[in-house]
Amino acid sequence: MAAAAYADQKPAMLKPGEVPYEGDGVKTAWVFHAAGGSTADAFIRWPAGAMEGGKAEPASTHPFSVRIAVIEGTLLFQFEGGEAKELKAGSYIFAPAAVKHYLGCKAGGRECVMFAVFAPDPSGKR
Repeated sequence: MAAAAYADQKPAMLKPGEVPYEGDGVKTAWVFHAAGGSTADAFIRWPAGAMEGGKAEPASTHPFSVRIAVIEGTLLFQFEGGEAKELKAGSYIFAPAAVKHYLGCKAGGRECVMFAVFAPDPSGKR
């Protein structure tokens, strides 16, 4: 049964610099990589307070889209020029490819745990 083969796989914890949202205390566990790197899924754990003063630095811009579901904590997310949004557990956000945004985990609360799906720009541009 194919499901059993996937159950035996263990996600890899990556080193800083290997993923878009890696930094002090941020841990990423990849759970899926499509052949050719066309899409990937990961759990990301982010310590509370990683976004202070309403904005995280540096801004994130990348050639792929990301869909994020918040599992725990309060994720702060802001598109450049927009207002910061507080995304609590159960929330979902989509960031299109090449759109500058900021994110982090709200200070004073629980750490943030999220599930992220990284996918190519639907237009096919890279």
